[in-house]
Amino acid sequence: ENKMWMSLGGGPECRVCEKPVYFAEQVNSFDETYHKACFKCEHCKKRLTKGQNLEHAGQPYCRGCHRRLFGPHGFRGGPLGDG
Repeated sequence: ENKMWMSLGGGPECRVCEKPVYFAEQVNSFDETYHKACFKCEHCKKRLTKGQNLEHAGQPYCRGCHRRLFGPHGFRGGPLGDG
């Protein structure tokens, strides 16, 4: 199906919505292609920009969610440095 869109002038397929992504609306991150509107934090759904995100298990996260979910944890499981 992706080849059909490419032959009609579309771009690569968005990782999230699986629709073609035209160059002007394209964001590439960690070898994946997204529409700007689809490039969101997997946890809080905040829209991301390239370079503003971190990856975990192939999913994009904002820096705050990545730190809270996957960063080092201190006493009673809270994130380090939040006190």
